Amino acid sequence: MRLVQGKRGHYLTVYASEFEPNSGEVLEYKWKDSQGETHVMDMPRYAVAAMEKVRSHFERYIEATKQSYLQSIKSEDSLSWMTVSAAMAYARPRSLVKDALDLWAICRMIEIPWTICGEETLGIECVTDERNPHYGKVPIPPTMDTQLDQVVIKKVLTPLRTQLIQKFDKVISPPSPEAWFDTYLASFILLNHIEQLAKHSVSHAKLHTLPGKYSNIPFLEGAHHWAKIILSRFHFVCNGRAPLGMDWTDPDVVKTAKLSPNQVKFMVQTKRLVEAKSMYFRMACSCFLLGHCY
Repeated sequence: MRLVQGKRGHYLTVYASEFEPNSGEVLEYKWKDSQGETHVMDMPRYAVAAMEKVRSHFERYIEATKQSYLQSIKSEDSLSWMTVSAAMAYARPRSLVKDALDLWAICRMIEIPWTICGEETLGIECVTDERNPHYGKVPIPPTMDTQLDQVVIKKVLTPLRTQLIQKFDKVISPPSPEAWFDTYLASFILLNHIEQLAKHSVSHAKLHTLPGKYSNIPFLEGAHHWAKIILSRFHFVCNGRAPLGMDWTDPDVVKTAKLSPNQVKFMVQTKRLVEAKSMYFRMACSCFLLGHCY
């Protein structure tokens, strides 16, 4: 059967088999309508089969669609998209920036619900209730959704995260002027990733009618801690926010940083956007450092 996430021309092939659930397994979807009434959508008892084949299919899917997921940042603020675009153009194979981009894209894959397409639907019909979060789609059973997440986390994300941390340490030990551009791009992408985690936690809590605003407070607290570490590493390598305050029309500055003309143009535009949003950044930074995000 084929699964999609709205990326035109791309689908994931998986295999399914019926199973006998254990006690406590989630076998349905729950949601609340605008009146606060809880609804239940029972789902058939299917799990992912032929897991090694599915893992292989998933790896090919990831390579084919990573750029499509990164394109979603276009809908965010201009600074985020401009920075990610610059990172995509700058990233070299097996580099720190490339790994950061891969991590961002793959994590978005496990946040978006999978939808069944094609003739084989496991007997699941397209949702016609407009109040249902899955309206207009054919959702996969919860067990399959969880299994697919675990395939990506254990087989792809965990090794990638370890690799990225090692490269980050290598780039900043010891710090050098040549390393700050890589550090800046990678740090920006990872911090945006943490922002996306918080946004997804809110939508996940709402989708599954959880009691709080966020679906997993301890997880987000850990992410908040890592964001502080990333910022501290960036400040260590880049002497605080100095690069964002430099005169990038000065030839000596450009020579020291060893940037190309396009990268210099990027820094000039970044500085302009940061200055325009300086009040917002100061307020956000104060909130972040005081731990008011939660």
